[in-house]
Order: sequence, then C-alpha cells, then structure tokens
Amino acid sequence: MVQLMGSGYPVQMRLLAATGIATLACFTGDAQITVTIASAGAIPLLVQLLGREGSTASTQQMAAGALCGLCKNADNMVTIAAAASAIPRLMQLLEPSAVGPSTTGPGTTEKVQNMAARTLSNLAANTENTVTIAAAGAIPPLVQLLGTGYSSDTQECAAGGLQAG
Repeated sequence: MVQLMGSGYPVQMRLLAATGIATLACFTGDAQITVTIASAGAIPLLVQLLGREGSTASTQQMAAGALCGLCKNADNMVTIAAAASAIPRLMQLLEPSAVGPSTTGPGTTEKVQNMAARTLSNLAANTENTVTIAAAGAIPPLVQLLGTGYSSDTQECAAGGLQAG
C-alpha cells in the first residue's frame, strides 16, 4: 500500500492508499501497526502528498490524517518532524490557498486545515517539535483558526497546537 502513494501512480490511487494508511494508523488498536507503516517508508511519501502539486484536497487531508495517526508512536513523531518539509507543509495547509482542488464540495478546505492543525498538535506533544513548529511560523495561522467561521472541532485542534507550545 505504501508504494501506491508514489508519484508514478494516478492521483486517485494515491488518495486510496493514503486513506488506507490513515485508517490503519488512526483506527486500529494495535500501536505496532504505526511502527510497521513508518518502517515501510510511508512518512516521506505522506509528506510529499501534503503538497498542492499533484494532490487533491482529499489526498492532503488523508495524508495529514495518516501522519496524525502515526504520531501515536513517539519515535514516529520525531521522524515526522525531522522530515525536511513535514512541518512547513502542515503549516502551509493551515492557509486556504495551499489546499489542493476539491472534488468533494464545500467544507473540504476546512477539513484539510483541521487535520493539519490536529497533526501539528500531536507533533507538539514532543517538546523539541514544539520549538520547530513555532520557528516554522505556525502560531499565527493556528490563531487564525480560532476565529469565527471555523467549526468548534477545528478551533479545538488549533488550540491544542497552541497549548502544546
């Protein structure tokens, strides 16, 4: 499944693979699965899918969701934060202009922002990651998500990212 997220596969295939990995990482009770997924090389491919080029909003949401689920493991948190562009790409997804085209209708942009904020919040559970997140400039866009016009769930995710820092 990890290989199917590579750039040589169609966008829809990458979305399905990211969705499968997000489901496994987030909803299984077996913490070892997150280690197995990361060991298979999923983290760099998921980070790549966070970018706008070649990704839809749904793919970005699922990639961020998978990374969020992989944060259940402390070593994965460090690996994700160490990935060259993970934190900057997650931070960029807090801005509506960075979200890829939607194929599922209204509300998709906020879903991507929500998942990016949730993932940053999970990463910030590691003190060293908190410094990296703040240095990347994530605080102003997280504060923006606290404003009116965002769902209470998105506001809670943003607050979690700020509170950890």
